[in-house]
Amino acid sequence: METAQTPQQKLEYLKLCVNIISQGLMKFSTRKDAPGADDILPVFTYVLIMSSPKMLHSNLKYKITPLIDSYIAAVKNLALVMDEGSYCYTQTITTVRYLEQFTGAGVGMKDEEFMKRVETEAAKRGLKNDLPDFVLTSAKK
Repeated sequence: METAQTPQQKLEYLKLCVNIISQGLMKFSTRKDAPGADDILPVFTYVLIMSSPKMLHSNLKYKITPLIDSYIAAVKNLALVMDEGSYCYTQTITTVRYLEQFTGAGVGMKDEEFMKRVETEAAKRGLKNDLPDFVLTSAKK
């Protein structure tokens, strides 16, 4: 997403990511219907954690959110605004807000134990950490 120059391009990257996830879920699913938000969101959350995009907050706050807001204001009909880009934006905001609130208590652990486990698992996999900086900062509060 950081290589995109415009808010529209950034939103296109989000749409591409959600589409790839959706296609993957359809390919490997035994169900005949298309995957819905309940199927896509957990995978999207995992992808966001593992990719740990740089400047995610500023991209959302200063680039993509104003684009969506101006689009909504211009259309004046919310039903017309609920397109694929808005859906992908909503998935991203939902994931980020969830991860910002994610602490040890959310999985029935003390925060210190949670952070220790995250760091241990990340080290086993050769990763710097398993969670983006904005999540680690929230968990250490």
